[in-house]
Amino acid sequence: GGGLEPEETVPAALAREVREEAGAGCDVGELAYVIETLAPRGERHLVQLVFWAILRDPIGPSNDPRVAECAWQPIAALRSLPVHPDAGAALADDLEAKVAGVRYILAPYRE
Repeated sequence: GGGLEPEETVPAALAREVREEAGAGCDVGELAYVIETLAPRGERHLVQLVFWAILRDPIGPSNDPRVAECAWQPIAALRSLPVHPDAGAALADDLEAKVAGVRYILAPYRE
C-alpha cells in the first residue's frame, strides 16, 4: 500500500500503486470496505479504503524495492496470511459468502 500524492484521488492512487507494486494496469471499481485499526498505545490510526478492481494485465515485477513478490492467493489463505491490519479472516468470510455492499471493519492492529 501507499499514500496519496498531492491532488490525487483515491481511485487514481490505487491504480498507480497497483502499477508500481504489481506491474499491472487496473480498472478501479466501487468501494468495498473501510478498514480501520488503532495501534495499542495510540501512536498510529490507520484507515484503509478497499475497492473492487479488475486487472488489465498479468501481474508483473514490482517497481518498488520493498515488494519481494506479488502473487495470487486463494481466498481462504487470507485467514493465515500476515495482512495488516488484521482483517484477513473477515475479508475471507465475506468473499466466500458473497456479501454485497460497502462494509466497515474495525480490525485488530498487527505489528
